[in-house]
Amino acid sequence: MRILISLLFLLLPSLATAQQLAASFDPRRTWVLAIGLLEWKDAETWAPFSKLNRRDTQIVKAFGKLGVPAGQLILLQDKAATAKAVRATVKSTLARTRPGDTLVFYYAGHGYHDGSAFYMVPYDGYETDTLFSQKQLTSDLETLFRGQRVLLVADCCHSGALANWVKRGPHKKDYAALTSSKASESSTGNWTFSDCFLDALRGEIYLDANHDGVLSLAEVGTELGRQMNFVDHQKARTQYSANFRGKTEFVRANGVKRKGEGELVRVKAEGSIWPARVVERSNKGILVHWLGNYENYQDTWVTAKQIQ
Repeated sequence: MRILISLLFLLLPSLATAQQLAASFDPRRTWVLAIGLLEWKDAETWAPFSKLNRRDTQIVKAFGKLGVPAGQLILLQDKAATAKAVRATVKSTLARTRPGDTLVFYYAGHGYHDGSAFYMVPYDGYETDTLFSQKQLTSDLETLFRGQRVLLVADCCHSGALANWVKRGPHKKDYAALTSSKASESSTGNWTFSDCFLDALRGEIYLDANHDGVLSLAEVGTELGRQMNFVDHQKARTQYSANFRGKTEFVRANGVKRKGEGELVRVKAEGSIWPARVVERSNKGILVHWLGNYENYQDTWVTAKQIQ
């Protein structure tokens, strides 16, 4: 494994930093197809979300910093993400892939489940035949994707349906799924899930549970579940296929873990109780990172008395 990582450094000298995709993910052979919607044409049916500090943009940029070529980063947002555009972009992107490639599919927005099928809601979506269905996505992946591995990441209501589909198998391709909720569960409007996934892409050391310097998919999935349960009281779902397992290395960890880093706490501040993650404990007090907000509040030093 050390040899493989060393070769990756030689091939990609511009990326010689502590934060990189693990050797099992070759950035040159990775595609990122992201669809992010925070507004819809039918705003009464599909309530809009704040565009402040939108995380879908940040996630795509993070993959770029990890070495994924700009031409392999595809992002559709809001009015550009019509049903026609989503369907066409999925097909055209998959047609550009090659054997041996890996695809990361990310979706953030509204999700809909009619009891038997899961749908993602494009900008002009209304009736189910105008939505983008899981069936349509997975059919395209199975028939048009020329690579072998697909990582499905979804931050929306009922997104666990994707994990259920991976579990059912068998499939022609190898899949892993990281989703923000169960198939039967709605979701909050917070960015908790996407923020945690961003932390993984940035190689945040607190996700490295076994202290081996690399974040595996399972470590990322476990932390996603922990934060979703703590902040939003949701049950995130993860699922891996036999050839794309949880132990697959994803991103190299960055830095050295500090005292207390990663603890989830509730902090009393300004008359309310806020969920947070401990960044560091020291003589100064406790440095916390606020969780689940649209705003990018700065990490704050608090006292032990404020912690619940």
